[in-house]
Amino acid sequence: MTSPRPPFFFWRIVLTGLLTGLVGVAFRLGFTWIESCRTQLAHTLQPWGLAGLPILMVLCTGSVVLGVWLVRHFAPEARGSGIPQVKQAVETGSALATANVLWVKFVGGLVAIGGGMTLGREGPTVQMGAVLGDATGKSLKQGSADRLTLICAGAGAGLTTAFNAPLAGIIFVIEELRGKLDRTTFFATFLACVLADSVTRLCLGQSAYFILPAYGAPRMEWLPLFALIGLAGGLFGALFNRCLVWGLDLFQAAAKRFPVYGITALIGVVIGLTLWWNPVVPGGGETLMNQILQNALATRLILVLIAVRFTLTLLCYSTGAAGGIFTPLLILGGLTGLLFSHLADATGTVGFSEPGLCALVGMGALFCGSVRAPLTGMILLVEMTADYALILPLLTACLFAYGVTEWLRVPPLYDTLMNRDMKRDIP
Repeated sequence: MTSPRPPFFFWRIVLTGLLTGLVGVAFRLGFTWIESCRTQLAHTLQPWGLAGLPILMVLCTGSVVLGVWLVRHFAPEARGSGIPQVKQAVETGSALATANVLWVKFVGGLVAIGGGMTLGREGPTVQMGAVLGDATGKSLKQGSADRLTLICAGAGAGLTTAFNAPLAGIIFVIEELRGKLDRTTFFATFLACVLADSVTRLCLGQSAYFILPAYGAPRMEWLPLFALIGLAGGLFGALFNRCLVWGLDLFQAAAKRFPVYGITALIGVVIGLTLWWNPVVPGGGETLMNQILQNALATRLILVLIAVRFTLTLLCYSTGAAGGIFTPLLILGGLTGLLFSHLADATGTVGFSEPGLCALVGMGALFCGSVRAPLTGMILLVEMTADYALILPLLTACLFAYGVTEWLRVPPLYDTLMNRDMKRDIP
């Protein structure tokens, strides 16, 4: 029988949820502002002709190098998504919070993504929430059950704040961090997610993350198309995982022979060129995601965007800059689903009239194929759209995506990154 927790433990949970909500809101607002400034600057400089290109390249390169320098110099624990570090802390009972992780993740994430790195803000928010949970339990013994409970609660609250998705935050802790929750951890995560979501909605409003028309119940003849998208998502997820690890290994090998910041600067140049070509492609990609869901892209452009975003994501994540992988996966999955919708429409094989629905199904399929957390992906998209009619299409696609990655025996992304990080020496 579990002994009752003292009252101060309850208030630590409350403090974790509220602080994570406030930090997550500040990060979202900063992210939105800096993304808007970058896009506006690109639109301003494009009429200048080639005279404006060097300015963009210098700004992108400087921001990218600064973002990587902050992480490497002040808090290497803040590198990358941050979710593998949280998993490691939960599984091994190791310390998570250091004096610099919180501010480096916050500032470094804004600088790097603001400079055009194709990374997401959800990974930093999850790690910052977990760090806040660890910090509120700093008087508890390292590795103790109560301290790990606060880390899980903060991580779930972080995902909640990133997407206005409290259920997804809870499911994420169950699927990705703990596997099986005891009652205390479940209650703590539940409470922290509710409080973080309340703070987010009070500050940013109660609208769903995506404002889309209600799709209604899908027609049953569309299910084979959703299954095909799921198969593609599973294959693409397996490819993405392997290429991401290959990119990390390649960067680490190159950093032993060449200056790290020189390599990073070259990636900044590539980002600057991409920003000049199309201002909505680099960065977090929220504007691009809305274009995908509104079917505002031609088929040929979709193919180009898949190749460009895939390559940029591998390059950016390999640097170790503070940024997540959730949103890049959702964008690549959305592009894949939209492409299947266009192909189905062009061939006349399915009388399909909802390309936005196909894009959402593609997001869930690729997320499931890569991260191997189907419930988190499904609930996340349902909460982001406030459309429960997505359940059957997402279930169908995620079932096939999960089956493909199981058959290929490709480990889940965050497990792979955690195991690699435990062995990795930073050059």
